[in-house]
Amino acid sequence: MTDHLSQIRDLFGGEEGWEVGDFIHSFADPKQAILAWSVFFPEFEVVNGQVVLGPLLPEQRSQLEESQGSRESAGIVNSFRWREVPYLFSVRDSTNRRHDHHLAELMAMSWLLKLQMEFPGESWKTRVFSEEETGGVVGVGFENT
Repeated sequence: MTDHLSQIRDLFGGEEGWEVGDFIHSFADPKQAILAWSVFFPEFEVVNGQVVLGPLLPEQRSQLEESQGSRESAGIVNSFRWREVPYLFSVRDSTNRRHDHHLAELMAMSWLLKLQMEFPGESWKTRVFSEEETGGVVGVGFENT
């Protein structure tokens, strides 16, 4: 996790010799940690046997239900299985592309853990999408393997 500590030092500065706990104590707010849980361990929903990111709006659920069996079904399901990382936040100028990529990697790791915990009978893979793949910003998503 040395890279993680270097990312934290890059974002917050801090004193020489500080470790992660020193940064948490000095800069973090418990409310942020509680809110961050939803980023790292999102809600998953099952629609027609397919796991997607939730919570879904009624029209999104209908779209997924109506697509079952169609040629577009896999693409529609996949569109509900990823997020563009910077757009999760209204303030997007506190990090740079490198930080956003690191955040996406952390999200991918935690999403995989939650998927494995909630759906242990299935095999999962998470991954980080490059800016080229998404059309502009880093993303994170998951799929069955």
